[in-house]
Amino acid sequence: MRNWLIPLLVLRAAALAQPAPHPLMARYTEAWKLAGQGKWDDAIRGMQAVIAKDPTFWRAYRTLAEIGHVSRPQEIESYLRQLAQTDPSSPWPHYGLAALLFHDDTRATEAAAQYRACIQRSPAAFICGMEWASVQIGRAH
Repeated sequence: MRNWLIPLLVLRAAALAQPAPHPLMARYTEAWKLAGQGKWDDAIRGMQAVIAKDPTFWRAYRTLAEIGHVSRPQEIESYLRQLAQTDPSSPWPHYGLAALLFHDDTRATEAAAQYRACIQRSPAAFICGMEWASVQIGRAH
């Protein structure tokens, strides 16, 4: 009769072991939704607020770059370059810059350099390595 209890306890323990979502995920998701609605100013402010609260929240840099690409690329590029100067050891502003620059075919070399800068600052920043490789493969074709 107790044979069913062990699998139930194992399932419960596995459910409890799931990592909690990032504390800023709700704020990030809201800004992402605003971007989907074309509310660029609000979306940009939302992503910048997430980055200000947690400068390691890499998804916000990528999404900010995507928003910037369709709305205000020069403004977002300037913002990301300023972040890179403010914290030279952080890989994430370089990741955002690379993602933004990658949309401009004439700046692919510069985008690749920004991905390399991200990797150099943090070899554990796997996303930079993956996207750098993608840029290199695209240039080979």
